[in-house]
Amino acid sequence: PSTVFEASGTNFPDALSAVPAAVATHGAIVLTNGAAQSSATLGYLGAHATIRYAVGGPAAWADPSAVALAGATRYATSQAVALAFFPNATGISVASGVTFPDALAGGVLAGTTNQPMLLVPPTGPLPEPPAAYLTTRHGMVTKSTVYGGTAAISNATVTAIGNALK
Repeated sequence: PSTVFEASGTNFPDALSAVPAAVATHGAIVLTNGAAQSSATLGYLGAHATIRYAVGGPAAWADPSAVALAGATRYATSQAVALAFFPNATGISVASGVTFPDALAGGVLAGTTNQPMLLVPPTGPLPEPPAAYLTTRHGMVTKSTVYGGTAAISNATVTAIGNALK
């Protein structure tokens, strides 16, 4: 694919946020070595990439010529990807930002249904970036899927997601 999403290979959240966008654009995800470019990724970019997105701060440092989709936190980065690729989404997918299995399992389905994968903490209040994305889409979003259910994200957080969409 000529559309490439770069994300750090040393931590998982940014790559998980990129999955639905890569699926929706028929793009590829390649990994950096944190804030440094890996030789394998550099080779792929030179041979194939026409459009490049750096998802997360480390990838943006590794490839300053890519379009940066990064926030101050993993939650803000998931919002940045959602805003860039799913500004008119009628459905949203949500998963914990502290573990990877649920977002990994749900990311491809989210992309095939044109939904972002918003990362949220498993407990506590919603961080401002995903809360703002949800609030600005109230009335537009008709479906939300919480991957991992309340075993992964608390009832209070699920309720906060619903309230942000009202």
